[in-house]
Amino acid sequence: MKNETTRNSDSQALVVRALIGGEQARLLAVEARSLVTVLKKLHGLSGTATAALGRLSMASLLMADDMKKTGRARVTLAVDGGGPLGRIVADAESSGQMRGFVQNPHVEPEPKGPGKWDVAAAVGSTGTLTVIRDLGLREPVTGQVPLLSGEIAEDVAAYYVRSEQIRTALALGVLEHEGEVVAAGGIMVQLFPDTTDAFADEVERRFREMPPVSTLFFEEGEAMTVVERFASGLEVFWLGSQDYRFGCRCDRAVAADGLLAALGSEAVAESQEVCCHFCNTSYLFSPQEIETLRKERRS
Repeated sequence: MKNETTRNSDSQALVVRALIGGEQARLLAVEARSLVTVLKKLHGLSGTATAALGRLSMASLLMADDMKKTGRARVTLAVDGGGPLGRIVADAESSGQMRGFVQNPHVEPEPKGPGKWDVAAAVGSTGTLTVIRDLGLREPVTGQVPLLSGEIAEDVAAYYVRSEQIRTALALGVLEHEGEVVAAGGIMVQLFPDTTDAFADEVERRFREMPPVSTLFFEEGEAMTVVERFASGLEVFWLGSQDYRFGCRCDRAVAADGLLAALGSEAVAESQEVCCHFCNTSYLFSPQEIETLRKERRS
């Protein structure tokens, strides 16, 4: 089946979905070079921070795209690995928006080699991966697993296996050249319960023997052509695609709510600034405005 969905002109990332191997597995792939570039420039990310947030952001897109499509459906991934990058958060909505940040965006540990960022060392591996799924119901569903490696892809795949009992293989990668993001993409394959052992072994072999996924996306450019190369010789049934771009849900009202909650009944003599971690937008509140907001909340 041909995927007839075309990419929007303002798209910064694209997720494509397919069934492979005679419907023995589900495959999702994401191409996100433009989106990762936006995140890098917005937060002034180091090379290692770009790789780490880029990987987590693409994982959030794949997870969001895998959720039931409702108006409020979104997924938030948070990595607290104990490494020098600190907390890393990516938040994506199935409707097509995502945002993310790194606590210490300028950290740059010693690389493994030319262009090979030591993401695991920067992220750390002694903490947790937290997954929050919000389907628009009364309460979001939260799951948490220990980190395996800090490489992000392996940790997200382990979450699916441990928390949802879905056998998952995942590869994520960001490639930079002279400070510019030249490729960013990922492939995720999830096996169905009745998948044969032979097909599962074949999927594992293809992940093991393929070049780095960032190289695949650098060479092929588009998610669909990467899938066709990865799944060459296997039956591919396309299910559709979804565009994504950077977008933040913060506004002055949200900032005010957070500020009032943090201040409590504390007296305020100077203006207070609230800065959104996701988009770096700052909101300034004068003492008079804060008092007015408090009165409105009490009335």
